[in-house]
Parts: sequence; structure tokens; C-alpha cells
Amino acid sequence: MKSIEPRIKADELAQPRAGEKILRVARDLFYRQGIRAIGVDEIVRRAGVTKPSLYRSFPSKDELAASYLRQYDLEFWARFDEAVAAHPGDPRAQ
Repeated sequence: MKSIEPRIKADELAQPRAGEKILRVARDLFYRQGIRAIGVDEIVRRAGVTKPSLYRSFPSKDELAASYLRQYDLEFWARFDEAVAAHPGDPRAQ
């Protein structure tokens, strides 16, 4: 009988994947400095990854920016819905 061992080690689970790390760094830079002001060289440098890692996760800077904007949009509407739900029927308090 084969022993069942996890393919992913516990320490690998604790570390964010390259794509997640890239997106987290890009989000911060895009928000603070603007999408057009930041290049991929700065993103990979700050994320501590390589350009091939970036392009494996995101085919282009445009796709990275689109991922950032989609995530920002989802978070905005979640906060909006939370504020509305906290004060039903009271538009001024929302």
C-alpha cells in the first residue's frame, strides 16, 4: 500500500504564490502612484520575483492592471453593500 504524503509542504502553503504577491505589490503601487507611473521592473523588484514569474501569472501589464481594478471594484461594492445593510431604510446613515 502506498503511503499518502502531501505534495505541497506546509512551509510552501504559508508563503503566498508569486501571482498573489505580484498582485499585492502592484495594487499598492498602482493605488499610490498610478497605473501608468509604475513599470513591471518596479513591481518585480518590490515583489522579489522575476519577470518570467510576473508574465506566467499575468500575460501583460494590462492584465495585471485589469486584475487590480476587478479586485478593487469587488472590494468597493462589498463595502458599499455592508454600509447599506447596516442602516436599512435610512439613506442618510448609509
